[in-house]
Amino acid sequence: MTSAFGSSDRPQDPFTQFWGDFMRSVAPPGSQPPQQMVADFGKQMRSAFFEQWAKYCDEFFRSEQFLGSMKQSMDNAMVFKKQVDQFLTESARGLQIPAKADADQILVAIKSIEERLLGRLAELGDRVERLEGTPPGKASATRARAATPAKKTPGRRAVGKRAAKRRTAGS
Repeated sequence: MTSAFGSSDRPQDPFTQFWGDFMRSVAPPGSQPPQQMVADFGKQMRSAFFEQWAKYCDEFFRSEQFLGSMKQSMDNAMVFKKQVDQFLTESARGLQIPAKADADQILVAIKSIEERLLGRLAELGDRVERLEGTPPGKASATRARAATPAKKTPGRRAVGKRAAKRRTAGS
């Protein structure tokens, strides 16, 4: 079967037939074959459509109505998340299972106690330095070395003044 676009085995629908005939009738004699004209026209139409669609989408996504609905949607999602978190926490407490909030509270309390203890130890160290009359810089360096835990390797005995005293006291 011969169509507006050349020979083809499949029949054309009336819409394609109409546009093929139209393109053939408006084409000047000796110009591009109708197939090429239709393909070029299709590319131009597609390009124009995508340009207009991009412009429309840009205007739509920047509109006050769209931004307002997105804000409302995000606010609703946050409220829902808080409700779910609260429900799960209460359910865990009802089953006597510690929840994340409980663990977080314990960690905060431990950190606070640790900071208070370290501050108090520093105050006591300064007080001992003043009572002994040692220069603050020298005693502070010694105390800093003593406060740092020594790395122990498995199978080795500690060597130092304390270990030597223990050995002599035990003999």
